[in-house]
Amino acid sequence: MLSCTSFFQLILRRRSFMKSILVRSFCVLMSLHLAGFAWGQKQAGLHAGTSAVDISPTVFPIQLRSGASNHVHDPLHVRCVALENGEGRVAIALVDAIGVGREMVDEAKAVAARETGWNANEMLVSGTHTHSAPKGGDTTPGRIAYERLRREGLAQALIEAIKSLEPAKVGFASDEEPSEVYNRRWFLKPGTMEKNPFGLFDQVRTNAPRGNLLKPAGPTDPEVCVIDVRNRRGRPLGLIANYALHYVGGIPTVTEPDGRVVGMASADYFGEFARRMPFRIGGSKPPENFVAMMTNAQVVTSITSISTKHVLRVLLSSRSALSRGRPPTPLIERSRRSRITTKIQ
Repeated sequence: MLSCTSFFQLILRRRSFMKSILVRSFCVLMSLHLAGFAWGQKQAGLHAGTSAVDISPTVFPIQLRSGASNHVHDPLHVRCVALENGEGRVAIALVDAIGVGREMVDEAKAVAARETGWNANEMLVSGTHTHSAPKGGDTTPGRIAYERLRREGLAQALIEAIKSLEPAKVGFASDEEPSEVYNRRWFLKPGTMEKNPFGLFDQVRTNAPRGNLLKPAGPTDPEVCVIDVRNRRGRPLGLIANYALHYVGGIPTVTEPDGRVVGMASADYFGEFARRMPFRIGGSKPPENFVAMMTNAQVVTSITSISTKHVLRVLLSSRSALSRGRPPTPLIERSRRSRITTKIQ
């Protein structure tokens, strides 16, 4: 398995793919003129706010899937983008975690609702599905502390994003990058399917031996979609991207003095995407308080034998088909070559 770092760079090298999507979304940015909301006063139109809260562990040892560890490879965050347009509003929060539990989320939403006046059902929370995030819980000091840190960080991100609302405009665009997605569920060759724990034969199997594979059990989802949020002066506020790629892994390990090899906490390629996108947007002067996030689509696909650097290269590389002079497709027009299909209203 290649390193997580080598995965980052493949997407970054192919930077025109994401650049083209951002150009398209910028071309379709539009001001909306419905009754709206700004913190503290009523104004017309769409308003948006963003926040990123560091939830890297501070109490050790932490519990990873690979075992106990005292090491963090890169920061973990809760990132949030809040949108309000008249009576319609939503706060979208993304946690660097393998998943988010209902109890923890409900507690954080309740805190944010009391502080902001928003309803809990106007807050959407998900995890990136990084497999290298610490576990919360109530069994060890490290897990107890991290459960609290994650819950408080989620509430803080929701509150800060909502309270930072300002007049905004938004655009949407999408395209396809099929090279990084792969269906893990396959029909197998006759006679190679083993019985499941119930003594029966499944129709398909996940992660079966390669020599037994017959055909994929379904399609893949190659779409990369982007929501580009800016204030009405054009300054970037936030970017929400979505791609159906599983976690990548390949995070470096640490050899302890006693010879034990232990893992490190990491946000995986989702975190690296968020770290680098501000510089892709603003060059050496990234926009202040800009928040980028990469959400995990319905993952029926997975490539775990490559590094995080690889996927970032694919999404941002100059060798993308979009770099060869293809004009942006109008937002209101469906194109066989571009999956821009939605008009923001």
